[in-house]
Amino acid sequence: MPRIPGSFVNMMTQEPHFDIGAFQKVIETDSPTSIRVNLRKNYTCPGSEIVPWCSHSCYLDERPIFTLDPLFHAGCYYVQEASSMFLWQVLNHVLDGITDPQILDMSAAPGGKTTLIMDYLRDKGTLVANEVIQSRASILYQNTTKWSGTNVIVTSADPSKFNGIESTFDLLVIDAPCSGEGMWRKDTDAINEWSPDHVELCSARQKRIISDSISLVKPGGYLFYSTCTYNSKENIDNVNWMMQEYNLESVELPLNQDWDVQIISKNKGVGYQFLPYKLKGEGFFCSVLRKPNSNDNVKKASLGKISLATKEDKKLISEWVSNQAMDLKIIKSPKDDCYLTNECSMAMFEKLQAKIRVLGTGIKIGRINKKLFLPDHALALSTMVSDDIPKIELSKDDSLDYLRKQLDGSLSSQKSWNLVQYQGYGLGWIKQLDHRINNYLPQEYMIKHL
Repeated sequence: MPRIPGSFVNMMTQEPHFDIGAFQKVIETDSPTSIRVNLRKNYTCPGSEIVPWCSHSCYLDERPIFTLDPLFHAGCYYVQEASSMFLWQVLNHVLDGITDPQILDMSAAPGGKTTLIMDYLRDKGTLVANEVIQSRASILYQNTTKWSGTNVIVTSADPSKFNGIESTFDLLVIDAPCSGEGMWRKDTDAINEWSPDHVELCSARQKRIISDSISLVKPGGYLFYSTCTYNSKENIDNVNWMMQEYNLESVELPLNQDWDVQIISKNKGVGYQFLPYKLKGEGFFCSVLRKPNSNDNVKKASLGKISLATKEDKKLISEWVSNQAMDLKIIKSPKDDCYLTNECSMAMFEKLQAKIRVLGTGIKIGRINKKLFLPDHALALSTMVSDDIPKIELSKDDSLDYLRKQLDGSLSSQKSWNLVQYQGYGLGWIKQLDHRINNYLPQEYMIKHL
């Protein structure tokens, strides 16, 4: 274990809420492993101890090799650090009574908070999940695909590029890039990268992201700000800066005292600190701020054109998707890719598509190729597949071979497309030929090691 920097010890000794001795002891222990289950799929959390602030999650007794679990690839659960699941409490508090919330997750990769928000929305409203770094945006898109939602739009753009849609979102989530102090137990390399100068750099970067994003929150809407740090400069000091700079109001959240979440107060700002020596989770800070109601004029965005599926398209698609899916909007791209979305998200897509890079919207169900429909991997992972589609249940070993693209031979007597499943959960598509199969698992979803 690398030595904790002396400058960090000096800095945190000045923080009255922080016990540096207890921290130095806990940093040498193993980090707890926690998962959150996909509420769309009838999957039961395997652990007996629930994460206190998120009822559809649990701690695991030991950390398995998740790559070797087909249910992980099927999107039945997400491996997420327990402290960051506190967002579930925030959503239930600030969005209560809003019928179709509009939410922007600004720094969303790899997708922990995004998929949690998807759990909360359950296909209502719209969630825009953005990641500026394109390689990380691809991972974000994979994880939202596994989680399967019709109301999610994945984008990759700098926050400054979201101009023209000001005063749009009920909730802006900024899980800000930070100095990573709260992850030292899981990532020892982060200790070597830490310095007081890095803290100052991160604090400035966080302010820049907030400055470029705050206009996107509608009057009366909320900002959820979080880091995985302990120091005040990136946390409560930034909260007070936001309040002063943008006239935001700090919001107090209901807490169960048994959770042992530390309340941090400074001036009129309030934040919530998760300390690994007090609770079963990693270091995490969050705060909620509200934009006052206002009658400011909203700048209108110029809308791009989208194509809706034709009657002929819908006839082809109807053989592949459930009746429930056919009641939704079906958007068609210039390349004839088809997406399931809802009315609310379609309107958001119209605003975004002409301005920034959109990786996908809703559930990509497939592509129209002349008079054929070619199903997409996202449809296989969704709950929108028609009951009439042939399905093949695989063993665990065969599932892993499928995910490695090493499964061969004949699996079905029907020469057709088949949905392969593990314990009833879709893993992907194959096409049965005479004495072999074509495996349509995309390369980016393959198990490449182990």
